[in-house]
Amino acid sequence: MTENRVIPESWYRAQTRQTTMAMLTRDRSAHRLAPLRDGERKLGWFVLPPFQRPPVWTQAQQSRFVESCWMGLPIGVIVYNRGAYDSPRDRWLLDGQQRVTALLAYMADEFPVFGYRFSEISVIDRRRWDLSTALPMAEMQSEDEDELRDVYDRLAYGGTPHEPKPNPHLLP
Repeated sequence: MTENRVIPESWYRAQTRQTTMAMLTRDRSAHRLAPLRDGERKLGWFVLPPFQRPPVWTQAQQSRFVESCWMGLPIGVIVYNRGAYDSPRDRWLLDGQQRVTALLAYMADEFPVFGYRFSEISVIDRRRWDLSTALPMAEMQSEDEDELRDVYDRLAYGGTPHEPKPNPHLLP
């Protein structure tokens, strides 16, 4: 008797790697030669696809997230696409916009964490941040916009808009 499978095989493929915060600030301007299309936005060296929602985290949420990074807590995986050379979908950020926004804002001195702006921390702490603070990444390689949108929707809980809910454990 042959058993039929009812759960499909996964089509999702990505190379997962552990990198560091220094990766976010490396100049990668030459990697994407294709111009931004309607609805796309830059976020560091990533490109936000037209279907990506705008940033919604408050500064307090951003600060708490960066604190979590400093403390070594798991911060989730940032998922992006590495398209073919000059692809309009190269560097599309599919999951992690709120986190990357927070990290870049912190490193641009937009808010303090543990009472200090990034420019005020010691050289030793900055090296620790740049070289030792983990930044998990998953790199897809797809030219199929529908597939990339499907990954985004699934990672964003089926495409349901995320509404901020009060959390008594977060700072105001």
